Amino acid sequence: MSYVYILHFQRPISPYHTAQHYVGFTKDIDQRIREHRKGRGSRFCAVAKERDISFTLAELLMGERSLEKAIKRQKNTKIFCPVCCKSNYYSS
Repeated sequence: MSYVYILHFQRPISPYHTAQHYVGFTKDIDQRIREHRKGRGSRFCAVAKERDISFTLAELLMGERSLEKAIKRQKNTKIFCPVCCKSNYYSS
C-alpha cells in the first residue's frame, strides 16, 4: 500500500521561506515519519529539526506518487491541510 502524506509544521522555517507544509510519498508511513523526526529524509525536515520546529502528520491519503505530484503542483498545500482549514474555519 502506498501513501501520500502532508506534514504541518508549527511555524514557517524562516521569515523568507514561509511554507509550513511538506508533502511526501511512502510505502511505510511509520518509518518515514521516524526519519523526518530525526531530520532525515528531506532537506525541509532537516532544517525544521535544526530550528526546533515540530510537525504533525496532518493528512494521510492512500495514493500513488502521481497524487503527491498533483498536490505539489497546486503550490498551495494549506488548502489540503486539515489543520489549516480548521484554523481558517474557526477564525472566520
